Amino acid sequence: MLLAACSPTLEATSGTSSVLEPVPGYTGRDTGTVVESKPVDTGEPPVDTEDDAEENLPHVVINEVQTKNASTLFVDDAFPDWIEIYNDSAESIDYGRLQLVDENDLPWLGAEGTVLSPGGFVLVYADASLEGGLHAPFALDGDGDEITLKLDGVVVDRIATGEFLEDASWARFPDGGAWAPTIDCTPGGTNGSVPSESLDIGDTLFDLSGDQQINLIMSSSAINSLTSNSYAEVEIDIDINGTEFGPVDLRIRGSATRQAFTGKASLKIDLNEHVDIKYRDLEKIMLINMVWDSSYIREYVGYALFREAGVPAARTSYAFVSVNDDLMGYYLFAETYDDAFLRHWFGNDDGYLWEANGDFSSYSAWDCEEGYPCDTEVLQEISSIISSGSGTEDEMAELEQYVNLDNLMREWVLENAIGQWDGYTSPHNFRVYWNPDDGLIYMIPSSIDYTFDNPYTWSENIFYGNGQMMRWCWSATACTARYESVAIEVADMIDEMDWDSRLDELYVHLEPNAGRDQNDPRSNYTKSQFDTAFEYIRTYMQEIPDVIRGQAM
Repeated sequence: MLLAACSPTLEATSGTSSVLEPVPGYTGRDTGTVVESKPVDTGEPPVDTEDDAEENLPHVVINEVQTKNASTLFVDDAFPDWIEIYNDSAESIDYGRLQLVDENDLPWLGAEGTVLSPGGFVLVYADASLEGGLHAPFALDGDGDEITLKLDGVVVDRIATGEFLEDASWARFPDGGAWAPTIDCTPGGTNGSVPSESLDIGDTLFDLSGDQQINLIMSSSAINSLTSNSYAEVEIDIDINGTEFGPVDLRIRGSATRQAFTGKASLKIDLNEHVDIKYRDLEKIMLINMVWDSSYIREYVGYALFREAGVPAARTSYAFVSVNDDLMGYYLFAETYDDAFLRHWFGNDDGYLWEANGDFSSYSAWDCEEGYPCDTEVLQEISSIISSGSGTEDEMAELEQYVNLDNLMREWVLENAIGQWDGYTSPHNFRVYWNPDDGLIYMIPSSIDYTFDNPYTWSENIFYGNGQMMRWCWSATACTARYESVAIEVADMIDEMDWDSRLDELYVHLEPNAGRDQNDPRSNYTKSQFDTAFEYIRTYMQEIPDVIRGQAM
């Protein structure tokens, strides 16, 4: 059963995977021969420069190829690699005339009696299946493969893919045209006119070019379980942007913002609890209900500030969430702090990640989330340093053997700048990661839903906070001066981010959804409340840099 494709209309932020290895290989177009080509430095497949030799054959080509399908297309309980054929001619072509061959000369033969219409596409699943039909007897090698298309036994197209990225594809732009890499994959449909700007597959999820469409496919027993016990975990199927898969695990999340499932509950979804499933490299996702946020932008803006300052923080976008096609509400779509997040941010996932409730002196009670069992030796050293003395230059030098102090200071400044009373300022709700690449501890903000509430009292004091390391630092002139210098850098960064323009873009995206369900008790903010709260944060962002500078100078 074919259960859909990836969405070419969603997001773009970082582009960390934008460099590809050169792709050696060759293509031929209607030549009946193999035309050899040199590797190219642009990361594009080579293009045949010879004139067509077999003018009597209709022009049919390989139009798109994906060699590492992790979440793009789900077919018969699997994610097969795939090859798309495009009829770039005015003649109908019987499938029986088509043949695909991999580099080991295993052939897929089209079955007679089905017709590929002019301008039409046929999708072949490279899943090493003997089932026949649209299933090829070979699978594609993600480290590089060669695929040949024959028509009436004549070679009409060939591509050597080279080593390639997970969930990206090689595609022709426009259909039948030149090859280019893209993450806007469109199996069985038109490629459009241009490839994606970024090759970071997460960029299809985290921008303002479209909202995620998520449908939770739930049995009545699963619904009843969550309704009667809000701490239950249930097994469901899920449809994300047209790709349906499962089973996955679902539970209600949150504390102060926690709502019953019959309300507008915040949700955490574990995609690979039962089977090895990722969606665009995400293994888990959070759907945040925004029930305290009539502006819809507190967390979106807050996490963007942290990321821009170089503080590891979740990427976010927005989603319409439904249960069995019945709209549940408009949500913030967010990364979870897991190994996928660590790989994206740090380039590794083999360190130790803790959910920290309490200070460094109580690290033994922290929850080890990744890298279990977490080695706490570095936390013991940190606790020992900050438990005695204060932030002198010598002590700072000693501490910096174990922590990225500038990272921590930027995190503290921004917690106070956005009024994050529930983070290390408490200290209560934050994450800590030991990065094996440099051996240092990093602080990660979490649960920033109730923020941006009073910049003229709470956020007026960037020296607010009960965190032990904060107090250790601010008790000494040297560390305080370092913190003030970091604070000024953060204030300048906020100015440089041009928040007026960013908020204009956010408003255009969010305004059509504001107040649309004001009569629904699950999410009943009015359009007027949205406008007031949104403009409040606009003013906040205009004024907070000077508030920070005023205290740091």
